[in-house]
Formats: sequence, structure tokens, C-alpha cells
Amino acid sequence: MEIKTIDAAANPYLASALVLEAARIGIAESMALPDEVARDPAALAPHGVERLPTGIPTLLPLLEASPVAVRALGPDILSAFTAVRSREHATFGEEQLSRVCERLRFAWTT
Repeated sequence: MEIKTIDAAANPYLASALVLEAARIGIAESMALPDEVARDPAALAPHGVERLPTGIPTLLPLLEASPVAVRALGPDILSAFTAVRSREHATFGEEQLSRVCERLRFAWTT
């Protein structure tokens, strides 16, 4: 199975925990995998297939309400993660990418 919804901005450990928990639930509940999507998923919108939501203000409440996320990460890690992402968005959400890069370039160096 290929997971295409994770990008380089994701925390690989948290993303892996979520994928593994979803897989565990699928196995425990004997869920079948969906059919293979052998073409550009964006081209499926006219056929009634909805794209995943985008944007931190839309995504974080969905993540916080997900029982899979709560079970995979635990409430403390999930709360910390969403607080950090909310703060990042509040601080940098409207900034030009070049400005964000400039501001964070040396943030974690000594």
C-alpha cells in the first residue's frame, strides 16, 4: 500500500503512528482496502471523489476530533502538536515563504 497524503512537512514519527493505528484498526475490523487509484486523484473530482481538506484552520479541528488520532498519539501529544501547528499558522500563515525561511533559517542553530 502506498501512502501519498504525507509530505515533507509532516513529522515522520507522528505520521507513522497514525498510519499504523489506521492499519491496526483496518485489520482488527477486517476492512477491505479500497480499489487502486491508477490515475491522478485530482482528476476524480468530477466523478464525486472529494479531495482531502487543506489549510491548518480546517485540518486541526478534524485531527483533534479523530478517535484514531487520539488513540494513536494520546491526548497529550495530540494537544501539543495541534497547539504548535496553530501557533505556527498564527505566526507565519500569511507570510511570504521567503520571509518565513529567512526568519527560521538559524532558529535551531547555535
